[in-house]
Amino acid sequence: MAEKLQPYRNIHPHEVADRTDGGRGLLGMRHKRLKKNTARKINEFRRRHVQGEVRSRSADNLFLKNHEHQQQLALVNTVLHAYCSGIGVPFVSVPVHAIRTISASEKHPEKFNGQYESRSGLIYIDDTLRGFELFWTILHEVLHAIGRTTFDVHERGWNSRRVGYEQTTRYGRHFSGFNEGVVELIVHECASNAYHEIVRALDAMKTAAGVDAGDMVYEFKFQPHAYDAHRSLVGDVIHKEARARQLEEEGETEDDTLLMKYVEPVQLEMIRGYFSGNMMHLRSIEKHFGEGSLRLIAALKDTDGYESDRGSQFLHYFATLSDEWPTRLRIASEFIENSESFALYVRSNHEVLATINDYVATPLPQERTKEYERNIGLACGVLMLIERSLRTPTGPHSRRMHAEYEALLKVAHDHRDRYMKTYNLNPNDVPVLTERPDRHLTIRPHI
Repeated sequence: MAEKLQPYRNIHPHEVADRTDGGRGLLGMRHKRLKKNTARKINEFRRRHVQGEVRSRSADNLFLKNHEHQQQLALVNTVLHAYCSGIGVPFVSVPVHAIRTISASEKHPEKFNGQYESRSGLIYIDDTLRGFELFWTILHEVLHAIGRTTFDVHERGWNSRRVGYEQTTRYGRHFSGFNEGVVELIVHECASNAYHEIVRALDAMKTAAGVDAGDMVYEFKFQPHAYDAHRSLVGDVIHKEARARQLEEEGETEDDTLLMKYVEPVQLEMIRGYFSGNMMHLRSIEKHFGEGSLRLIAALKDTDGYESDRGSQFLHYFATLSDEWPTRLRIASEFIENSESFALYVRSNHEVLATINDYVATPLPQERTKEYERNIGLACGVLMLIERSLRTPTGPHSRRMHAEYEALLKVAHDHRDRYMKTYNLNPNDVPVLTERPDRHLTIRPHI
C-alpha cells in the first residue's frame, strides 16, 4: 500500500516575492503577469514531485525487491555517512522510495547500469545487477542524488539547475564531464576508506545468496568503470593545479614526494565543493592555466573518454603553456561547441585580444619586415578562427562579438592585402601570411 503523503498547498501569485527573496521582489520583477507565471511553475513542480513520490512508493515500483537490495542501500548509506563525517560535510541518508529498479531494455537497450533523473529526483537501477557491481552503481547514483538535493534551484522558478558541479541553463549543460569525474573520484575514495567493511558485507551477502565460492560477482575490485576516463581527466587537472601551487610556493624541485603535500588539499577542495556547492576554488585554475581555462573544463562532456579525440584535445590544452595562446585558441574553438560559451572564452582572454588589436592597428611599415608579416598573418588567422566559430550565434555575447570580429577581420585582411600589394608578394611565397594561427607552434606531448 502506498504511503500517505502530506498534501501540498498551491501558492498565490502575491506570495511569490515573499517566498523567493524576502519580499524584495522576484529579481526586480513586479509585473503581475510575471508573478503569476512564476507561481504556476512552482505549483506545477510541486504537483509533479508529489505524484512522482506516490508512484515511486507504490508496491510495484519499490526498489527493495529482495533482502540483498536492502543490504546494498544500507551499506551505501553507511559508507557515505562515514566518509562525509571524515571530510566535514553533512550527509542525509537516501530513502528507499527514491530508488527504483527497471529492466535495461526499457531505458537503454544497448548499455545501462544506473541513471539519476534530476527532474523527478528518482534513481533507476538495472534489475539484473548484483554483488559488487550493484553496490558501485548505487553509490555512484546516490552521489548524484545528493548533489541535486543540495543545489537544485529549478523549483524556485529560476532558469538554471545544478546537480553537483553540473549546471544546466538555456544555453546547454556545463561541467557534465567534470562532474562525472568528481563523482567517480568520490566513489573510489569511499570504497578505499571502507574497504574492509565493504568486503565483509559482500562476503555475508555472498553466503546468504548461496553463491559458489568461485563466483567473482561479490569480489571487491577496482575494475574499469564507465567514467574512469573522466576521473583520470579530473585527476590530471588536480595534479597540474597542485604542481602550479608547488612552483608558486616552493619553486622548482625534483622531490616528487613534496607534490603530495599540495595534491591532497586540491583534491579535498574539489570533493568538498561537490557537497557544499562552493565553486570559487576553481578560479585558481584560471590563475595557473590562463584565462578561459575554466571554460574548457565546463565544456568537457560526460561522453568524452580518456582516449577519445575530445579527451586528447582536453589534455593537450592543459599541456601547452600560456604563451602558446594561438594553439590554445585553436583547441578551444574545436573543443567548445557552444558558440555562446566560446564567445565568453574569447572575451576572458584580455591580453590575447589586446595583442591582436595591436597587430591590426600597426601602421604599414616603410620596408618589408618579417615581424610585421608574422604579426599580421597571425592576426588574420586568429580573427578568422574566431569569426568562423561565432558564425552561428546562440546568445547575445556570441551575436555581438561575431559582428565585432567580422569587421575587425575585414580590416586585418585589408592591411595584409595592401602590404602584399606594396611589396608584390605572393601568399605561396610567404607562408607566414596564410591563415593558420598555430603554424609556428606545436602541441607539447601530454606528460
